[in-house]
Amino acid sequence: MGNRKRTHGINIRVTEEEKRLIERCAAHCQLSVSEYLRRLACGKTAAASEGGIMNHEKQN
Repeated sequence: MGNRKRTHGINIRVTEEEKRLIERCAAHCQLSVSEYLRRLACGKTAAASEGGIMNHEKQN
């Protein structure tokens, strides 16, 4: 996907809790929320900076 010019947007509705979780996961991976969600949507791994993989499953 690289440096393609992105001209289309996608808007979604999430709860406040979902928003915080997405933002926290993106920050942990040192990615913007947009890049984090693009990677997940395209089946790529959003790896954490220390080489670990962020767990995307909600913890009970």
